[in-house]
Amino acid sequence: MRLRRLERMAAGVLEELSMPRLITMSALCAHISVARKRPLHLHPLTMVGAPGTPGGMWIETRAADHIFYNGDTRPLHQQHIILHEIGHMLCCHRNTDTDALAAIMPDLDVGMIRSVLTRSTYSLVAEQEAEMIATLLAQRMQSPEHDPQAAHILDEFSNQASRDVRR
Repeated sequence: MRLRRLERMAAGVLEELSMPRLITMSALCAHISVARKRPLHLHPLTMVGAPGTPGGMWIETRAADHIFYNGDTRPLHQQHIILHEIGHMLCCHRNTDTDALAAIMPDLDVGMIRSVLTRSTYSLVAEQEAEMIATLLAQRMQSPEHDPQAAHILDEFSNQASRDVRR
C-alpha cells in the first residue's frame, strides 16, 4: 500500500473516533471503550524474546477487548506496542488462529476467544495499517516541544515505515 494512501486511510479511521487532538493513554482507552461499547483492558506480560513470540497481542472476547504487551521493555516501546494493537482493533483485523496464544497462555480457555492477533499472524498490509495508526496516535500523545527524544524516535520510525512501504 502506498504511503499517502495508507496515511489517508489511517487518518480516516482516527477521524471517525472524534478524539481530542492530544490524549493520554488512559483517555484513549476510555474513548475506544465507549466507541466500541465494550471495555478495553491493558495487560503487561513478560514475553520471552524468542523468535515467533509476539511483542503484543489483541484478544477480542465476547465481553471485552484485551491488549497484552511486553511489560519488560521501555515505556515508549510499550506505548507503541499498545497503539499498534489498537490499530489492528480499529481496522477490524481478525484472526481465529489461537495456537500462538495457547503457547503463551496455556491455562486460557481459547473457546472464549472471538479473535486473536499476534505479530506473526497477519498480512503485510494489516501490519502497515496498524503501524500507521500507531504512528498517528503517538503523534497525538506526544508533544515534540516537551519531549525531544520522543520526537526524534517518532521521526526515525516514520522514516523507516516510509522506506518499508515503498519496497
